Amino acid sequence: MVFKQSEVFWRQRDIPVESLLETARAMEREGRVAAAAAAYRQLMRVSPNDPDALIGLSELSARLGNLNASVDALRLVCRRYPDNHALQFRLAEREHARGHNEVATGIWRQLAQRDPQDGADYRWRGQALEKLGRTDEARAAYVVSAKIAPDDAETFCDLGRLDISAGRNRDGLRNLLRAVELSPKDGLPLSWLARAMLSQDRLEEALKTASTAVDLSPDKPACWIALGRVETGRMALRQAANAFYRALSIDPRSVEAHTGLAELRLAQGRADEAHASYSLAMALSVSDDAPPVPLDAILSVGGQQEDLPGYMLPPGGVTSSVIVIGTSRIGDLDRTLTGLAAQTLRPDSYQVVVVDTSAEHVCAPVVARFAPRFQNFKHLRAEGTDWIDGWNSAVAAADGGVFVVVGEGVRPLPTFLENLLRPFRDADTLLAMPRVLPGFDKTPSNWLGGMLSPAGGGWRLEAYGCVDPGEEEVSLRATEASADCFAISRELLERCSGPHPGDTSLERLQFAGPGAASLLTEAEANAVPCHYAAGATAIRRIDGRWIEPNGLFRRAFRRGVTASFEDIRADSVQVIEGSVPVSPPLEWVGPMDLPVDEILKSGWRQGYAWHQREVNRDKGLWRFVLKGSYRNY
Repeated sequence: MVFKQSEVFWRQRDIPVESLLETARAMEREGRVAAAAAAYRQLMRVSPNDPDALIGLSELSARLGNLNASVDALRLVCRRYPDNHALQFRLAEREHARGHNEVATGIWRQLAQRDPQDGADYRWRGQALEKLGRTDEARAAYVVSAKIAPDDAETFCDLGRLDISAGRNRDGLRNLLRAVELSPKDGLPLSWLARAMLSQDRLEEALKTASTAVDLSPDKPACWIALGRVETGRMALRQAANAFYRALSIDPRSVEAHTGLAELRLAQGRADEAHASYSLAMALSVSDDAPPVPLDAILSVGGQQEDLPGYMLPPGGVTSSVIVIGTSRIGDLDRTLTGLAAQTLRPDSYQVVVVDTSAEHVCAPVVARFAPRFQNFKHLRAEGTDWIDGWNSAVAAADGGVFVVVGEGVRPLPTFLENLLRPFRDADTLLAMPRVLPGFDKTPSNWLGGMLSPAGGGWRLEAYGCVDPGEEEVSLRATEASADCFAISRELLERCSGPHPGDTSLERLQFAGPGAASLLTEAEANAVPCHYAAGATAIRRIDGRWIEPNGLFRRAFRRGVTASFEDIRADSVQVIEGSVPVSPPLEWVGPMDLPVDEILKSGWRQGYAWHQREVNRDKGLWRFVLKGSYRNY
């Protein structure tokens, strides 16, 4: 959309607004998101309230998973154009995606209550009513819109979509065909037409229609979801999964795409992965009171079997070492070792190295129970040490040519090692990553959507070390891997300066850095690609306490500490933010009645400022942070 007011404004200053705006949009279309963002910011430096730049930045931020920035930009342009229902509706959707359900519902209610002036207003009113669950009123609004604006393809598409969802297939088909007639180059009406054909078992017609939809509109998730539904109906499960992943690469917060993947995984007997996808779909749904998926339906499905045939590698002794750093969380250690003991990989080809860093060796009973289940097993005790000490002890004791990092609480599924290590048969492979899915102790609220971002052909939940790049084996950037779970060759490990201090105690929090993530950062800086092993899957347990206000604040505080650590190493200087209120790390906040993004922002800033203060106070700490290598720390 181009606003004439802004065109006049730019011309008055003899600035080529059209050129700059089109340049930004072209960069965005080409996938050069960083350059596009820079172009939009250049626009805004001259005119901070320019609507085109604000809308461009908002959409770009949403694509990158930064919903806070997207909402901030939309709010500014909505203040300037309060009667623009399309922008208001988009703002509501973004507020909902980042977990501000009450704010989003309030906007939808306002839109539903406004007196419509034309057909478009009735359409936006209908969409708002639909979001509120008032589908009969929504249909009535769409009908009025269609009468006022009989050439509006979007209205007929909305009307047809609602009819199909309600089982009124004849009316739905008629309205969708009208939408296709009015807008033949738009794939969205065709995607819903394909769904209608699917409901009538017209599979070949549905496939042809859905394929045309994605050809016309490859940037619309709904088109890929329709194709995924059709391919599922044809039992072409691989093609269906790829379609759902294409939808998620555009919108990682799509409830229906996650639900589609869950149904596929359940049909394939992949119960753990299905559970993770259902949980995400539930968290992202509009209504917290009405789960969109039958979560209970998969709870009775049996888990993975432990007695599976071994995957035969050429003999030759240990080829890989799995490193597990044990702390006082013995339940998490039990979960990790349970997964490792059920691997299909030839048991004499790998070893497991467990380092117990707990002060009183509380891991010993768990280790004693699991040790007999492995042919090659080492148990190291590093009493009272931090994570970095445990890591260095494990590396020194490991015999393999490939190191597999498995964080505590990460449970590998049976074919995890088999598939993760297969790429290393190619001598050029130095780094590989698996799929890491979330295993929630309790269902999170839909604020989770604000933390999801695209990764590869799927999504990433960076705050909790989870990533699902899709079904295709591809090379990705090293930093797209989860620092909790990856494989690295001994050759590359020896080229790196070693991981930074990681999960330290609260008493030593000022010494904490990004942990194993620093290895991935260093690999990326040296242009080392990361092979994504799509067949390797692990489930990362997410403690219910981590998604409560206290837990969110603590994790954000730690991330702020890590950011300060990295900034000091990058610049070799301290950068104090004196205006930020600082809380000591041991004085955690209690329950907060704040939006999730505000909790995260506050925690991060306080963690960053606290660490900066500690470094300025203690020059020894500054020297520690600036160490060239932590390999022999």
